[in-house]
Amino acid sequence: MSALPRSIRTAQAGQSSIEYIVVIAACMGGVLLTANVDGLMRNIRDYFTDYSYAMSVAQVPDCMNVYGGSVGPVSGSATLDKCPDLTNPTWPISEVSVSWDQ
Repeated sequence: MSALPRSIRTAQAGQSSIEYIVVIAACMGGVLLTANVDGLMRNIRDYFTDYSYAMSVAQVPDCMNVYGGSVGPVSGSATLDKCPDLTNPTWPISEVSVSWDQ
């Protein structure tokens, strides 16, 4: 196998340097052009907090449980949401069904 020619290796190294410069310039432009630097820093901190929490969760919880049973001719079931949404609170029972067999 032959190695890549020197001009291609140099061009590839130059491309990655330009990519780093563009990313740093975009970040610095965002910081300098933002009038509300405290808000920008709060948003970055909140994003990192949410991201680190999401990465630390071992598994996705099973929020929906179905309970059911019957007594004589009456049977019923209810679906219960164990993971409440605190931004839009609702009753945890999402579906109830009852049937009567004669």
